[in-house]
Amino acid sequence: MVIYHWSFVGIIIAALTLSACNSQNNSSLSKNINKSDNVATASSEKKEFVGIQSISANSSVTPVKDEPETGIKLPDINPLKLEGELRIGGSSTLYFLTKSIAERFIEEGYPGKVDIASAGTNQGFELFCSEGKLDIVSSYGSINSQQIQACNRTGRQPIAFQVATDSLTVVVSSQNDFLPNNLSRKELNKILTLEKWSDVNKKWPSRPIKRLVQSGQWTGSSALFVRKILNGNVNQLLNAPNTKLYEFEEEVIQDALINADVIGIIGYAFYKQNKKDVRMISIDGISPSSYKNYPFTSPMFIYTDRKLIYKRPEVKGFINFYLKNVDK
Repeated sequence: MVIYHWSFVGIIIAALTLSACNSQNNSSLSKNINKSDNVATASSEKKEFVGIQSISANSSVTPVKDEPETGIKLPDINPLKLEGELRIGGSSTLYFLTKSIAERFIEEGYPGKVDIASAGTNQGFELFCSEGKLDIVSSYGSINSQQIQACNRTGRQPIAFQVATDSLTVVVSSQNDFLPNNLSRKELNKILTLEKWSDVNKKWPSRPIKRLVQSGQWTGSSALFVRKILNGNVNQLLNAPNTKLYEFEEEVIQDALINADVIGIIGYAFYKQNKKDVRMISIDGISPSSYKNYPFTSPMFIYTDRKLIYKRPEVKGFINFYLKNVDK
């Protein structure tokens, strides 16, 4: 059985340079930055057990997995006994993890088809909530209030399952021979807003800083870095010269291969897959590999609709399978 990686041609807007579509991207990214902290919480959380774990409907909750004090055990899953088509999309950072889980699911006998898309968190929620085209959406960070409202309008009740934690990683081209392996937050603030490397440090080259940041369709690194490095002032990032918005993390690697002045922000897992081509930068002496102390970490979730868990055994089975195998 083959896993199909389907793309949203005509739906996904390609990553553009800031100057190409400034007003549209400013509005989109600014909207996401401002909404990114509005994490949904139910007014009176309804605890329930849906055969997967103890969760709260309509809220982002860290799942309880096989913890003795709760008495909750994830059931064994036999993929052979399930059938149907699963459509999964969302965060590109979670794409490779989800793809690996799906491959194992099929290897162990699942006879159905699994479609997986890397469309970005915001696009994933639009397809999941507004259009109802996804069964499961992967999310970089928690669902926000705007996304919950979109789900509620179509009768979907999103339920969260945390599957990972990611460290957002600052990377530069492997050809960059002047930037140190560690930067302070103050230095990073200047790199994200000033025009030339020499504007940050007179000892560095008088060349334009080529910034690559996630486009307005995403809710990941751009929002987190704007909050923590730029005090929430999104216009500083959007109006910075030589800033290019990207949609897929591969674009950072591709640009870094041909331009020594590229600096970008990607997931730590993706960095590890491409560390021959880019160099990682620690922040305030802390490496992204130090999840507990690193300042730019984010929980990662998969979401589904509460009704699908009850109506679609393959959805319930796949999520159980995901949670049982994610650590492997």
